[in-house]
Amino acid sequence: MKKIKILVIAIMCLFVVGCGKKEVIKTCKLVSDQSSNGYKSTITYKIHYKNDIVTKVEQKEVIDSKKKDILDFYKNEYNSMYKKYNKTYGGTTYSVSIEGDKLLLNVTIDYNKFDMDKYLNDNKEIKKYLNKKNQYTLDGIIEMYENIGGSCK
Repeated sequence: MKKIKILVIAIMCLFVVGCGKKEVIKTCKLVSDQSSNGYKSTITYKIHYKNDIVTKVEQKEVIDSKKKDILDFYKNEYNSMYKKYNKTYGGTTYSVSIEGDKLLLNVTIDYNKFDMDKYLNDNKEIKKYLNKKNQYTLDGIIEMYENIGGSCK
C-alpha cells in the first residue's frame, strides 16, 4: 500500500505539477536608431529558461530602411553568419527575408543542441555570463543584453 501511495505521488508530481519549475519566458528589447546611416533596427529576444538556466533564445529583428542596398547587405551578412554559426556550433535555426522596406530576421538558438564549449573557446568574453557548467544563466544573459543597450522585462 505504501508503494502505491509513493507511485501515485510520483506520477502526480510528474504530470500534474511538473516536478520543478516549468519553462518560463523573459523578454528583452534593443532599439538602435541608425537614421544617420539609413536604417533603424529593433531586436526582441525571448529568453526561455528553466530553473534559472537558459534553454533557448528566440530573436526577432526588424531593420527598417528605404535603402534597398542596406537591406540587401544585412540579408547577405545574416545568411552567411547564421549558416556558419549553425555549422560550427549547431542548435541554430534562422530565416531572413525582405518585405518592402523591412528586413525580417528570426533566429532560434536551442542551447540543448548548441556546442557551448566550442562557442566559449571561440568567445572567451562570454564566460562571465555562464555558470560553472558553461550554461547561460538568466541573470547572465540579461546582463549581456543590457550591456549592449537592451532593456529586459
